[in-house]
Amino acid sequence: MLTRRLLGSIPKSSNAYRFAMSSARFAQPVRHKSNYLLSAVETDESQRLDIQHRMNLHMLNQRMLHPEIPKNLERIADVATGNGTWIFDLIKYRKENSGSTDTKYHGFDISDSLFPKPDAIETLNIDFSTHNFYQPFPEEHAGKYDLVHARHLSLTIRGAEDLKLAMQNISSLLKYDFQTQIDNCPPAYMTATWRIIFDWVKNSGYSLDFPDDVHNTIASQGLEIVDKKQHSTQYVPFCEDHRLTLLYAFYTGVPRMCWKSKGKSDEEIERIIERCLEEWEQGVLVDYFLTQIVARKPAEAAL
Repeated sequence: MLTRRLLGSIPKSSNAYRFAMSSARFAQPVRHKSNYLLSAVETDESQRLDIQHRMNLHMLNQRMLHPEIPKNLERIADVATGNGTWIFDLIKYRKENSGSTDTKYHGFDISDSLFPKPDAIETLNIDFSTHNFYQPFPEEHAGKYDLVHARHLSLTIRGAEDLKLAMQNISSLLKYDFQTQIDNCPPAYMTATWRIIFDWVKNSGYSLDFPDDVHNTIASQGLEIVDKKQHSTQYVPFCEDHRLTLLYAFYTGVPRMCWKSKGKSDEEIERIIERCLEEWEQGVLVDYFLTQIVARKPAEAAL
């Protein structure tokens, strides 16, 4: 689904405009050795994750947890946690909505490069550790969590077999009769550039139907699907983080790679990117979609 809107030129006093003008205009970033397409950014990756997180919350109407998830949770895991922004906001959210302060949180990620410094979490019940979710989690974590959260895996996992393995390992963290919440965004696309990106993403082995793939995979592995719902920026009032998220997509360098694969010269690519930036400055936006899947590990399951 492609929806595109024109909201008018960006005010020059806005954070989005100041960010765009203060950054080098889409210089080619250094690529890192990772399957994660968005790992190659030339701007602050932690800032990008914060902006993306705020936009997701906006789509979810600031509701961090699905209403089917119980309030009494002793241990919560966040897989692919990045800088832990989801955990930090969840602590605040649960304190305001349920008064809970005793829950223990654990963030897992393949790299510790974005983990907060120890002094930032010393008064909180949070631990962070590195782990590749294609590998079984350590025994001390197996079956220990009331809630396991994961999101933005669509540009990390390639192919059905990798998805089965990842979901099996992630769900192994759950206690029986407890739940997992998976929030996934299929890639968004803008004009011809985003269509080219979609083709490239698909040809590289990533799925354009990742939420459906996750749903079918975890259901086949014995988890009970509680709910699956799509959210979109299309159905909520505009927020500036929407513009910033779209801008950050260009800073990953992925658009350049995609046009390069189509035989475009560096000069042609620069002109295309400049036109996209001009559209962005004029207020052209594409809508983002996020699918939230909530599943329960039944008491009789033996995953």
